[in-house]
Amino acid sequence: MQGVPLVADTRWPELAPDDLVIVPGWRPAAHGPQGPVSPGDLLRLAEHHAAGGTVVYARRNGHEPQASALMRHRSHLSDSVHRVQNLIDSRYAEPLPLAELAAAGGVAERTLTRLFRASTGLTPLGYQQLLRVERAEHLIGRGTTVEAAARAVGFTGARMLRRLRARPTRSDQVLSGSSRPGSGTPPATSRAA
Repeated sequence: MQGVPLVADTRWPELAPDDLVIVPGWRPAAHGPQGPVSPGDLLRLAEHHAAGGTVVYARRNGHEPQASALMRHRSHLSDSVHRVQNLIDSRYAEPLPLAELAAAGGVAERTLTRLFRASTGLTPLGYQQLLRVERAEHLIGRGTTVEAAARAVGFTGARMLRRLRARPTRSDQVLSGSSRPGSGTPPATSRAA
């Protein structure tokens, strides 16, 4: 049926305390094992959304992995690492020197590497490569050639993309969470792009 008008529901959804709420730059009033998001925090989220802030809400049980690399490595409390992740997320296709990332995080280069690995199980370069590979796979799935996808996400050619995609345990570790600190499996090492 062509020509049928579509209507989008643009009202603020009713959120329950058990909903998973992820808002870049927004944090609940207190950290720690306080349980689900409080009604006061839900009100603050609604106000944030009304003011034009970005709010992503999703319902999933705790056993399902995050669908995107952008979210899989965000369940930590390090503000420095979150600031660096925000920078990498917005500029993943560009070369990002460790010194620039450390300055964005407000820490020394070695401290950033140590904090980043402790918080996410990856190095900053490993996180950037994960974002690049995920985006390239999306482009390839939409019909882009491997060479064009590799260049679009910041690689100089398809060789590095193929190498990263061919790592047998890389995506399995990330999806299962086994590259997380304390999981018993050491994180995958990352190489320069």
